[in-house]
Amino acid sequence: PVFIGALQTPRDLKESLGFYWQTFRDSGHDGVAVDLPVNRFLYVGESNAKAREEIAEPFWSFIQHKAPDLKLALQGKYGEKGFRLERFLEDFCIFGDPDLCVTRIKELQDIGVTYLMCTLNFITMEHKLCLKSMERFATEVMPHFKEAPHGELLAGVTR
Repeated sequence: PVFIGALQTPRDLKESLGFYWQTFRDSGHDGVAVDLPVNRFLYVGESNAKAREEIAEPFWSFIQHKAPDLKLALQGKYGEKGFRLERFLEDFCIFGDPDLCVTRIKELQDIGVTYLMCTLNFITMEHKLCLKSMERFATEVMPHFKEAPHGELLAGVTR
């Protein structure tokens, strides 16, 4: 598979996917499906407010102290003014209640994402919170994608 960078906004992601598939066709490939996994940071909480409350500190700590390459990439992309959690939530994080997570994943599906990888655990998060989020994801989000129109959108989670 070809991996698509996790930090792309939905608009950038749509352009990247379009460019890839156009180049694929222009190069004479026969159209055999290729997985293009897209990674998203994901946390499923009881409510949107609770999810943000529970994930804000662990995610920020992860960026600041455990992922120096991610921190540099984010600073380069957003600069100091844009280096804030609210901006990340708009662009590439899916943190919210099950309904919001389903909506955000469907938005990715609508722009052509057919393979979603989810980063569900951060080494800075309490284990019990991670497990509860994963349970909500499995029971309240994944069932909405049993019949993904472009293949198995959440295949990477179940393989």
